[in-house]
Amino acid sequence: MKNLFCTVLLMFAIVQFGISQMSLRPQVGVNSPSISDDLAIGDWGSSVGFQFGADLQIGGDLYFQPGLNFQTSSLSVSNVGDIDVSNINIPFMVGYDLGTESNKFGFRLFAGPNFALHVNEDIADAITSIIPDDFKSFRVSGVAGAGLDVSILFVDVAYNFGLSNWIEGSAIEAKKNLFLINAGIRIGFK
Repeated sequence: MKNLFCTVLLMFAIVQFGISQMSLRPQVGVNSPSISDDLAIGDWGSSVGFQFGADLQIGGDLYFQPGLNFQTSSLSVSNVGDIDVSNINIPFMVGYDLGTESNKFGFRLFAGPNFALHVNEDIADAITSIIPDDFKSFRVSGVAGAGLDVSILFVDVAYNFGLSNWIEGSAIEAKKNLFLINAGIRIGFK
């Protein structure tokens, strides 16, 4: 009963918080991954990956931003081959808008956890020390970044740092970090 009361109270607070302002933000972006550990067979390099999805920005100056996006990233092992990985990300950001009252121009800071679900991997045949079972199916990372709003357009720049292992096998145990840039539009509701 106590949990039910707390859940209802939390939902009521979120709805009241969200009534002040809510925006749907479809977006696309690029990313560049890095790995926290090296392989014995070669050095890691990264290629540009991409992501697309949407999030909701709920609130005013202080806002809550849950989202959902699909992301691919590509890493190469020097002189050996590439590894391409796809994820579904579920970020839960909290941010603060330092912009103007008119909401035509704004600068935002945000941070929060990201939950990643492994979808697929493509490992070059020459990479024999990493197998599909080495990739973790669920990972947690942290995200910190800044955003710029100009009218209905926005650009976000963020760093996603791994808190749990991305890959865990006999040859390597490593976390994945990403530098990412997203751009999109804000569709506001009041």
